[in-house]
Amino acid sequence: MNRNMADYPIHPVQQDMVNLGCRNQLSVGIAFQVYMDLCEVQAMEDVRYVYSHELDLIYLLGKTQRGPQSASRTEIFLPLSTASEITPAWIQKVQDTLCTDKDKKGITLAMKEHDSTVVYYRLTQGLVPPDSPETARRKKQHNEQKHFIEVEMRRMEHRLLDRALKARSSEEKEKFPSTSNEQVAGSSASTDHASGREESSADVNDEGAEKGRKDQEISSEQAVHKDCRR
Repeated sequence: MNRNMADYPIHPVQQDMVNLGCRNQLSVGIAFQVYMDLCEVQAMEDVRYVYSHELDLIYLLGKTQRGPQSASRTEIFLPLSTASEITPAWIQKVQDTLCTDKDKKGITLAMKEHDSTVVYYRLTQGLVPPDSPETARRKKQHNEQKHFIEVEMRRMEHRLLDRALKARSSEEKEKFPSTSNEQVAGSSASTDHASGREESSADVNDEGAEKGRKDQEISSEQAVHKDCRR
């Protein structure tokens, strides 16, 4: 005997979700499965389901306790299928609509797999929408110009360093040869002075020898005169 889907018994919570007026019946079925997972598997407290007319979806609220000493807080769960199309703009709209605390726009995506497994992804404030094509083009151009300037600055720095090293090397080459010439000139002067002293000493010695010969000649003449007188 064939039976229609309407003949099967339905859970009171799921029936209540259907009566909320959500036009997407698939979303209602996913919301019910996530509701059961939060209650039975995650063991969350005070799980509630709320219908958003603006977003046309059913989201869940549940209290969780992070630690034994921490106070419980209410989190927002968004039941979705893995085949759902999610965009940053849509997530931003959901946060602006559902989050009453504007300083803490945090929601949890409850993604239902095909095998009824539910995986949770928490999104917090700070999700930045992608740049427009024009903004992306300007940023790319700015980064390219910045990179070009940095490369040119490094290249100029290397060139200036090479020039400084070459200039220093040239100065050292010009300085050391002049010092050597002065040393050579000083050595030549010292040699000439020493030669002059040697020549002076030789002249003095020659004069002494000449005087000695003259004294000997005078002595010889005196001796001859003495012999003649005798």
